[in-house]
Amino acid sequence: MSHSTSLGHNQNLNYLYKEAIIYQDIFQALNTGVIKKVGNPVNIDDTSFRVNPWNKRKLLRMGMGAQPNGNGYKTTIPEGYNVLWLRVSNHVWFTVKVTYLDGNKEYMGSFAAGYRNLNEISPDGCTPDTNNVSHMWFSIAVSRPGEILMSTDVNGDGSVSGIAFGKNLWNHAKKLCCSISLGT
Repeated sequence: MSHSTSLGHNQNLNYLYKEAIIYQDIFQALNTGVIKKVGNPVNIDDTSFRVNPWNKRKLLRMGMGAQPNGNGYKTTIPEGYNVLWLRVSNHVWFTVKVTYLDGNKEYMGSFAAGYRNLNEISPDGCTPDTNNVSHMWFSIAVSRPGEILMSTDVNGDGSVSGIAFGKNLWNHAKKLCCSISLGT
């Protein structure tokens, strides 16, 4: 995990991305409880790319296709944060449903990324931290801190190589148009 406070380039940008909490290794996040499996998600793979990274990154496949209700991986959005970042495999579509598990159990929506190099920023505000043809970060705006469930959705592979939490100070996190065209 890294807490990013200095970008190493234009320091005037620090106000936008300061205090991002970034887990570059998805299995570090899994092993420390930042993410946890819930239920019995179908088509998961938590072994193949743990020891044999795909394009220099370990991958956790959270599932493929739509998951039965209540199955997936959960994480907790920390107090003061309102953006969930996932670094996904960029050679295929990645689709995910996000639902709160606490409070009013709000459904945040379905989101899609990957396959088109649509995002060229990382949670710390820098350019991609990996060849963006292989992996890309994408942001999901969430409404509040709390426990959420991430479940793979239609038309996609659920491979994730990193997770991060950030702040949406300038409303940079938004639903990509490919999410709408994929029907997510």
